[in-house]
Amino acid sequence: MAKIRGASQQLIALINDLLDISRIEAGALDIALGEVSLGSLVHEVREMSLPLAAANNNTILAAVAEDVPRVVSDERRLRQVLLNLASNACKFTERGRIVLEAVTDGDGAALRVRDTGCGMTPEQVARLFEPFVQVHPSAAHRGKGTGLGLALSRRLVESLGGSISVESEPGRGTQFTVRLPRHARPRAT
Repeated sequence: MAKIRGASQQLIALINDLLDISRIEAGALDIALGEVSLGSLVHEVREMSLPLAAANNNTILAAVAEDVPRVVSDERRLRQVLLNLASNACKFTERGRIVLEAVTDGDGAALRVRDTGCGMTPEQVARLFEPFVQVHPSAAHRGKGTGLGLALSRRLVESLGGSISVESEPGRGTQFTVRLPRHARPRAT
């Protein structure tokens, strides 16, 4: 039963990701703007990610700068992006550390997800945001996702007027940074 439930949840997530990408491409993505406490969001996603972190014997921490501003954005979509980044960090890190951060970034704010996982080569990073691409070809990492999460995350962040970047080094880990304006400027992607 547990395997069936897990497979069902994975299929539902895949369908929802495909629907979201289709909505973005059609310019029909619903964006609900409101004031978002990034600190609360970081702590919430950390709590949601604890079981995933524990599965690979990882520690997951939250760090929120005292001066991080509230932003006007779509809290549901930001949670979706941050949860995807945290989930990936948990999957590709073993017996390591994941840190979720909210910091001030110029006139806006940034969310960072840092891990001490397997890291990626520049060639892997270059393909990272392409739909259906899984950059870890090893048997240990094969099948750990659909290859849609990062492509969707980038499109969601850009739809909110922000940007997403990645820094990585093989064997040393990865850091994703989501830069957000203080007030989202939704745009077509």
